[in-house]
Amino acid sequence: MASRPLRIGLVGATPDRGWAPRAHVPAYRALEEFELSGICTGRPETAAAAAQAFGVKFISSDYQEFVRSPEIDVVSVSTRILLHHPISKAALEAGKHVFCEWPLTVTSAQSEELADIARRKGVRAITGLQSRFAPAFMHMKELLDQGYLGQMLSFNMTMLLSGAMNARPSYYNFTAAKSSGFGALSIACGHATDTLNWLVGGIEAVTAQVSTQIKTWTPTDTGEPITVTSPDNVSYLARLRNGAVGSVQISNTAHAGGGFRLEVFGAGGKLSAQSFGMLELSLVRLTGAKIGEKEAEIAIPDRHTWVSGLPIDGPAFNMAQLFRRFGQAIDSGADVPPSFVDGAAMHRVLEAIDRSSDTKQWVTIGQ
Repeated sequence: MASRPLRIGLVGATPDRGWAPRAHVPAYRALEEFELSGICTGRPETAAAAAQAFGVKFISSDYQEFVRSPEIDVVSVSTRILLHHPISKAALEAGKHVFCEWPLTVTSAQSEELADIARRKGVRAITGLQSRFAPAFMHMKELLDQGYLGQMLSFNMTMLLSGAMNARPSYYNFTAAKSSGFGALSIACGHATDTLNWLVGGIEAVTAQVSTQIKTWTPTDTGEPITVTSPDNVSYLARLRNGAVGSVQISNTAHAGGGFRLEVFGAGGKLSAQSFGMLELSLVRLTGAKIGEKEAEIAIPDRHTWVSGLPIDGPAFNMAQLFRRFGQAIDSGADVPPSFVDGAAMHRVLEAIDRSSDTKQWVTIGQ
């Protein structure tokens, strides 16, 4: 471990809303290997307010200047998605280690460019697919790799949310456009599909339907309807590299929701993971049954919990687990998943899902 904490410069940190105050700042504070040393936002007054709220002295409203500062070792990008690529690129070119929220970029080509720069610069780069670090998912992965199911045969995954039906002010109007990178395909489906893909050994091909069911929003403060093109529902069938097949339904229009559920079936039994909300920020439970047994909850070994002082059912826990692994990667000089390479690969899967919906055909990943 480094002799001093790694100094994080956080880009995008409005103190009263967003992901940074809910997850990033509590996660940094739970880890002795990191310290929040700088804040950068698009306006000086916002940066000053965030710095005061989070107890940080170094602030900037110019990310190009910020990422080059010798006061920063690691740049953490938590901005609007369209800014992920240029800010991460500037930080990597400055020789800084980079964490970037998910979606990593808007396209796989942008993500591949960032991965290439990180490789050329010899720095570590990781993206915010933190569900992989939920203790229940880590144990599920361990059991699957050990052959708990025998031959894997099929799976079913659902995540039923109501976000697209919620009232919102005009501040969020920019998320209505698919070109912004927001929507059920990139965010909810991205997080869930990455976890699925990681757990079961890789998606080979998909046939999909991506749709926008709620086509207008009426902001609470203006009352002026706006057109919506960002997807709010994604369904697909998938064939895995190991031959198993299954179905996925992701919805942001499910009144009262239903949370997340993944069931994986094999010749020797079943494993199931469930949460009451989005899988990346909710407590996940694991159940299973061998052939001939009744399904029961599976205890999660303590070895999968790397962070103390944070509620395991809160949004900061999985983020802190990810940053602990990120710190180990920086210390060792070796990449760990989910790197920018993994982020680019997941963007290719999502692009295949979108292309299948457009063409009404099966699409093989990477073709």
